[in-house]
Amino acid sequence: MRIPASLKNRVPLPLRFLAARLLPQHSRRSSPNVSDLRSHRIGDHGLLDIYWLEVGCDRGPAASLYVCDDEVMRMDCFDGGSAHLHFNQKQSRAFPNGGGARLYFPPGRVIDHIERACFELSTNLHYGLALNVSRRIRETRISPTALKEAVAFMRSEMHALLREHEG
Repeated sequence: MRIPASLKNRVPLPLRFLAARLLPQHSRRSSPNVSDLRSHRIGDHGLLDIYWLEVGCDRGPAASLYVCDDEVMRMDCFDGGSAHLHFNQKQSRAFPNGGGARLYFPPGRVIDHIERACFELSTNLHYGLALNVSRRIRETRISPTALKEAVAFMRSEMHALLREHEG
């Protein structure tokens, strides 16, 4: 369920954040566009899902990182110029057109975007956690060792998915 656009512009931002926190989160795990899901635990509160994603004419490996059951990073590694990253998908719905908020990767091949996604996870995860409105998520610490293992898992599984689906 999304916050209606007509309400987003009239409701004070703190109330929009609260509404976004209370609304159910759309999980890629149940999406018909997702296949070949592989998961990796990160510490006590993290879960990294790697999967094959097909949206319209875009196809490629993707990842969702959940901390305390909240998706804090989502990376879609498509060919060309449509690969992108989302931070804090659930809370971004509080802003007008926020559900579509994304940071695009430079145009390139899927393998380039896999490396970019690995860079973003290893370098900017803590930034994404710090931006979250949930104190529990902001205060979550991921050890450097656990993060390094998660990045290696993501890289390996994304390359495996690419080989399996693209030959």
